[in-house]
Amino acid sequence: MFLAIRAVDGDLPSLTKVGLETLQRNLLSLQEQKEKLEGRGDQKSEDLQVTVRSELQRVTETFEGLQQCLEEQKETLLGQLEQMSLELVNKSEEYTCRVLERQSLLDTVIAQIQEQRDQPAVEFLKDVGRILSSCEAAKAPIPEPVSPELHKSIQSLTWRSQQVVDMVDKFRENLRSAIEWGIREQVTLDPETANPYLILSRDCKTVRVGAEKQNLPDTPKRFMSSYSVLGSQGFTSGRHYWEVEVGEEGWWSLGVALESVPRKQPFDLQRSEKLWVLLMQSDGQYRTVCMTPQPLALREKLQRIMVCLDYEGGRVTFYSTKDMRLIQQLEATFTEKVFPYFSVYPQDAHIRVCD
Repeated sequence: MFLAIRAVDGDLPSLTKVGLETLQRNLLSLQEQKEKLEGRGDQKSEDLQVTVRSELQRVTETFEGLQQCLEEQKETLLGQLEQMSLELVNKSEEYTCRVLERQSLLDTVIAQIQEQRDQPAVEFLKDVGRILSSCEAAKAPIPEPVSPELHKSIQSLTWRSQQVVDMVDKFRENLRSAIEWGIREQVTLDPETANPYLILSRDCKTVRVGAEKQNLPDTPKRFMSSYSVLGSQGFTSGRHYWEVEVGEEGWWSLGVALESVPRKQPFDLQRSEKLWVLLMQSDGQYRTVCMTPQPLALREKLQRIMVCLDYEGGRVTFYSTKDMRLIQQLEATFTEKVFPYFSVYPQDAHIRVCD
């Protein structure tokens, strides 16, 4: 034992040299790795800064161009409307002048007739031709204040202005939704998840409850314990929204569910940790459902609902699309894929996902 130790002690200088060389190599390797990491981090940050600055410039130029275009179109349309308004005013003034002139002529002719009818026959016959001519002139029709051509032009301009207003409203809605609510999703229902009692339309947009249970395979994805169905597409990031029309019969629920939501075992819809939904109960009362159910006092019956998902923000928000009134916002922490969720009951109750 001691001999072995002494042998090692004798080799200490060479071992020390080898150890130092090894440490030096490791040091150089670590320094190179550090420099690469620093460079990569700096380069990535710089690349992202370039991307953000480029996007800032692009968005600024786009909105400035849009603002200029809208201003030009506004001036054009307003100019046409003002010109039409001025023409109507002129036509109205002309018509008023004609009416006043005709009233004056009528007063004159009436006075002449009243005066002439009391004259002797000879005198009466002398002026009867002139009076009759005045009568014909007084009875001549006065042109309408608005000609058919002008009326048609006004109708055409009104229609075009309404089209522009509708387009601007739609554009504003789409722009706002893209910025605030994210991407509008064309949600379709996933037949592989639908409970056997649920019947889907051919386009997989509508779900209703059938009278009998269908003979469908009991796959892992299929709901067997609840009248539920998921959307075909799930989300693991981003902001998304979709709109749903709800029927007046039965009760329904809609919102989002985690991919791990129970499919085979019964679960308490009103106290599930894997669902964030808006529910209409059989008594017509509304409530939101998450870990803590919240009853809602709504004055109007809901017909069309927007469901907004903010994955990173951990929010599920419901709006009434009739007036874009906020119904409720639910807080969440998503750690897995999230799917649109729908449930209806009993027979003939239905939900339709809007295009």
